[in-house]
Amino acid sequence: GNNKVNLRVRGQGTYSNAGSDPLVLINGVPGDLSSLDPNAIESISVLKDASATAIYGSRGANGVVLITTKRGTTEKPTVQINTSVGVSMLAKTILMMDGVTYAKFREEYDGKIIGTPEEIAARSVNWQEEVTRPSLNQNYRISVSGQTKAKNSTNYFIALGHANTQGIVIGTGLENSDARLNLVQNLGSKFRITSQTSASFIKNNW
Repeated sequence: GNNKVNLRVRGQGTYSNAGSDPLVLINGVPGDLSSLDPNAIESISVLKDASATAIYGSRGANGVVLITTKRGTTEKPTVQINTSVGVSMLAKTILMMDGVTYAKFREEYDGKIIGTPEEIAARSVNWQEEVTRPSLNQNYRISVSGQTKAKNSTNYFIALGHANTQGIVIGTGLENSDARLNLVQNLGSKFRITSQTSASFIKNNW
């Protein structure tokens, strides 16, 4: 399986080796959307005009997506918790013969006797029921943001997240954990130092 997010700004490119994905900049740094928590996004801007993407050179040929993540803005700490739990089920199964019905069909079609109805029923397996299940989807997110009260204040945003999506087919699923730390150290009224740190873990069993 492939858990990469596919995004198109200018459509499919005519030169296949050049690719069609736009340049994604997260806080000014090239990044990947698949490892970014949507709850941590403050704003998104899309640049598609040649004049706007010229400063990015050939990397911006397919467009540029500018993403800014959240930062602390108030002195009072703000805690946000998001949780969601859902269940997915197979919407429809394929109508198929059971073992006994199939044995009768074979006997009528080519005269082949597979076994007695009792023997066939004992060996009959509904594989659609055996390999599928109701799948549980869980998503947990927590973030803390704020600003220190010191003269040279520090704006902070800390976020942790974990998502576990079971596949309807037994043995499949996607597990994703991520962490983000955004710091802005204000040095007087004219200077500031910005730091963004993120990490993610993805286990893909599709």
